[in-house]
Amino acid sequence: IDDVSLEDPATDECISNPCRNGGTCVDGRFNYTCTCTAPWIGLNCELPRGSADFEDDLSAFLYTQPTDDDMDWLRNSGGTPASGTGPSNDHTTGNGHYMYAKAALNRNKVARLESPVIQPTVGSCLQFFYHMYGQSIGTLSVYVRPYRQPLG
Repeated sequence: IDDVSLEDPATDECISNPCRNGGTCVDGRFNYTCTCTAPWIGLNCELPRGSADFEDDLSAFLYTQPTDDDMDWLRNSGGTPASGTGPSNDHTTGNGHYMYAKAALNRNKVARLESPVIQPTVGSCLQFFYHMYGQSIGTLSVYVRPYRQPLG
């Protein structure tokens, strides 16, 4: 007997072909990595490279609102309902959409908005515009966490 190998299909994480849009799956021990082709990014090459401008429904960008927080982010255009607390319009086009969280009556509460997994490349940079006006403003925190690890 020569060149015998025993493979367990259950350990080949690429057998289900999880990478989309022409991405190549690289099997690891109990996990996989997708090598995406331009212009795709994300864990499974499911996102177009570029920026999220919130002009489409959140699901279009695969953003989620976790259930382990206290309140949700809201999508809006124009000014916020309470005067003097939020932007009068979005930063990018002036008439588009943005996300905001109501701080009034929500002291010491947390609102989380999670992006899909993004595999950074050399020179990648997270950039965003924010607006924090009003009397009950807390802290804006941005966290990076390993895939499938709890935020802690």
